Amino acid sequence: MVKIRIQGTREENEQAKKFLDACERRGEIEILSVSDPYANRGNSKYERVYAEIEINRSQTGGLQ
Repeated sequence: MVKIRIQGTREENEQAKKFLDACERRGEIEILSVSDPYANRGNSKYERVYAEIEINRSQTGGLQ
């Protein structure tokens, strides 16, 4: 399992989640979970999203 922290604006994080969805549709990964967004501290325009995935090595050319 790989844990990923995605940090960006709400729009950037949505794009990143769409990218993970596309990878899953191609069979490259399996998305185990994606958190709700967490606001960064202070007056930041950024937020964080956490994802847990499994990499399908047979579909990614045997990445090591």
